[in-house]
Amino acid sequence: MNICIFTNTLLSGGAEKQAVLLAKVLNEKYNIFLVIYYGEKVEHKYLEIVKNNHIKTIYLYGNHLKRIFNLYKFLRREKIDIIFSYLLTTNFLGGLIGKIAGVEYTIGGIRTSQISKKKLIIQRFLHNSINYKTIYNNFCGVEQLSKLGFKREKSIVIPNCYELTEDPVHRPSKKNVVVLSVGRFYKSKDYYTAIKSIAILKKSFQDLEYYIIGYGILENKVNEWIRYFNASDYIKVIINPDNLEHYYKMANIYLQTSLYEGLSNAIMEAMSFSLPLVVTRVGDNDKLVINGENGYLCTPKDSEKFAVCLLELCNSPELREKFGQKSYQILKYNYSLDKFKQQYIDFIESLKK
Repeated sequence: MNICIFTNTLLSGGAEKQAVLLAKVLNEKYNIFLVIYYGEKVEHKYLEIVKNNHIKTIYLYGNHLKRIFNLYKFLRREKIDIIFSYLLTTNFLGGLIGKIAGVEYTIGGIRTSQISKKKLIIQRFLHNSINYKTIYNNFCGVEQLSKLGFKREKSIVIPNCYELTEDPVHRPSKKNVVVLSVGRFYKSKDYYTAIKSIAILKKSFQDLEYYIIGYGILENKVNEWIRYFNASDYIKVIINPDNLEHYYKMANIYLQTSLYEGLSNAIMEAMSFSLPLVVTRVGDNDKLVINGENGYLCTPKDSEKFAVCLLELCNSPELREKFGQKSYQILKYNYSLDKFKQQYIDFIESLKK
């Protein structure tokens, strides 16, 4: 079968990473093309994976009309049987242009449990009326969006995977504790609550550093909130570093205060570095974090509760180690690359019947 995996960009992000991993695992069995709509928006780390795994890659350039026309020509020329897309732009173009080009199966993607009102109408139309199926990466999204008119029978859940490349990390006990958050600077990540929680924690635990790593439209706001809580001495913002792995290994606790999620790639990455987790009870976070076993689940915006959970981990190197090792095991056994690959193969093979 000729399969197109269609993504907006190859920049750092959950959808982009999963698109590349999907292309990698399916390339062993099918004729795979990875298509990037904004062909100029790529990062070296993904180009290396594409090159090393001999994935045929199509980069679209020019104005939107030119990109769309070239997409159409590609789909016709290569006689594409299936398109897998991930976000609104590619769901829309993959569905509509795919249909016009004669693609038999256009498969949309939804990667969150909440969609803004403006996008909701379009996504629901694409899901119900254009695309053959929609693959969610989270169970919560199916439940929430089915209540808003998304046809449940067209919904499939295949969780994200994580490709483990290292053994579990064992951290020596030390006086100073490093808390880490990684994610784009968007409203949905609620960094205000994260910063406030750390400021509260600092009153009870002095030997503390907090690193916020990412980029985005709220960068100035994040720095403003740090100044508001007089926290510049112990909270540091790092913009999209090349050595992200260094910060995961340096950290002792991972913190996420999101207002909503799908299945969080950032949490999975933290688990791969054997970190205990303090996160919100949103999306499928409760599938990644077993409360009291590898971390704690908190209500969104409850900075006091976040601070209490963080303090418990700060005070106990033994608890941090226990939770961190459990994080690694949950990731290894529930979200492996092999399991991800087989779920997609089973889905593709079911289309032939």
